[in-house]
Amino acid sequence: MVPSGDEAFDPRVDALFDAAWKDDADSVTDLLDQGTRIGALGSRGLPALYAATENNSLRAFHCLLARGASVHTYGNEENWTPLSHAVEYEVLCVTDDVTPELETNLIVPLLSRGADPRVDAPPLRCSPLEYAHRLAEQGNTRKLGERLLELFREG
Repeated sequence: MVPSGDEAFDPRVDALFDAAWKDDADSVTDLLDQGTRIGALGSRGLPALYAATENNSLRAFHCLLARGASVHTYGNEENWTPLSHAVEYEVLCVTDDVTPELETNLIVPLLSRGADPRVDAPPLRCSPLEYAHRLAEQGNTRKLGERLLELFREG
């Protein structure tokens, strides 16, 4: 949700989003130290963790989590969660041959902080857990789906 006209807009929130997108953990830390609210939604209607997860900005992602970013925050009107973004990103990297196997740099930290793989993510047309089950049922993505299911059980 974009801040309404009744709320004072803090330009540092957009700066935090941009720093997270660029994986500039030093700027993320500085902005948070200056009092920028970690879960605030900027002019795009999105929190900084959305940017870090969407762009695989690992340093900024870990910085935001360490400083208390909510793993339950929805990214936008489509109801993407940080976990649904992480699953989508990491699955695409494997299926597009960017990485040979599932990397869990985003998924495991989110699960360890309580992200729920059962929360429905409409763009996936299901929850990350159901998405993993679907992948496991297909021949070409079976191993990928099985690995995700294993992570969800461990998480």
